[in-house]
Amino acid sequence: MVAGLHTWMQRCRLTSPRTARANVSRSTAVLGGVMRSKWHLFTLGALLSLWAHISFAALTQEEVDYLTGNPERAIAELVGPAKGGDISAQYLISHAYRLRKDEREADAWLRTAATGGHPDAQFDFALTLSQRGKGNDALAWFERAMAKGHVGAKTEVAWSLYFGHSGMTDKATAIRLRKEAAEANDRVAQFWLGDAYRFGLDGYAVDYEAAALWLKKAADQGLREAKAELGDVYLVPRSSGNPKFRPYSGHELYEEAGNLGHAGAQFMAGLLYMQGKGKVMTPDYDGARKWFAQVINNEEASPEQKKKAQLLTAEAVKLREMQLADAKKVRGRTGAFAGDLVPLDSASSSHFSGVNRLPMPGDFRYCEVFGSSDSGNCR
Repeated sequence: MVAGLHTWMQRCRLTSPRTARANVSRSTAVLGGVMRSKWHLFTLGALLSLWAHISFAALTQEEVDYLTGNPERAIAELVGPAKGGDISAQYLISHAYRLRKDEREADAWLRTAATGGHPDAQFDFALTLSQRGKGNDALAWFERAMAKGHVGAKTEVAWSLYFGHSGMTDKATAIRLRKEAAEANDRVAQFWLGDAYRFGLDGYAVDYEAAALWLKKAADQGLREAKAELGDVYLVPRSSGNPKFRPYSGHELYEEAGNLGHAGAQFMAGLLYMQGKGKVMTPDYDGARKWFAQVINNEEASPEQKKKAQLLTAEAVKLREMQLADAKKVRGRTGAFAGDLVPLDSASSSHFSGVNRLPMPGDFRYCEVFGSSDSGNCR
């Protein structure tokens, strides 16, 4: 996969999958109506090749170190075996030329390795053709790689057939191949299948348990988009029929995805801190500002996300000032100060979060840690 495609993926796959809207009141800072759309189809399509990253995922760490350590030496050592017909050497030398920014030689050796039957080379060559708008040719090479057991190629074939990118649509076959790829542990297929269960697509009923199962499989393999989507599932309330309501864990997943650069997850992590939900019991405006700052500085964030993060940052500054003023009033009346374990009722204002307390029924964390069966007590 060429670097240009990777750059495009980096920009488009993360900016739009999750749009959030918050109604912010200057006086009460009531944040409501958080609405996130389904993943845009083009974004999910870009995800299908996310794991490759110049196909280094197909290489061992030893091979990666060998190529990146000294591409010139690698070329000198590999050119003989490559010219002698060694398809593994041909595949490796294509990477070495790519690192040297010699796209012409890289493409030539990649095609040679693909023609020779190297499945990873066939997969990468298909990605190159797909980028150049040659959908029919790309599908043919994906099918060759799939025939050799390349599970990522199976996901790509499924995607192509699902949306007819090669001029042919066969959703039934696409859905079957997606399930097979997911069961074969392809994390992108697992993410795609989890998304289908979450939104009730492709004949599946909405099933949060199944969605969480497949999204977790993808998230456990490091796919940050799956972490963010699983966080979404954990934040769907029980009143919506979600038995997987785990707001504390959902917040943590947003932070994990956010630490990997996912702009939407960064925004949602900040919003939960500002609302006093998820892993916090009361608003944490400093925590919110930290995550909104990451959105603002994230090159992958959309202009809309950056604008909202800026507005909410300004609101958080004002609310933090109000919070500190309330804390002084409480300390004057009760003698409490930040760090005390006191009942929340000691606070005189909904803005106050200067005191800590043990988990109690009604808290997100209480419901998860202590297994409360009374869903009505869990916000």
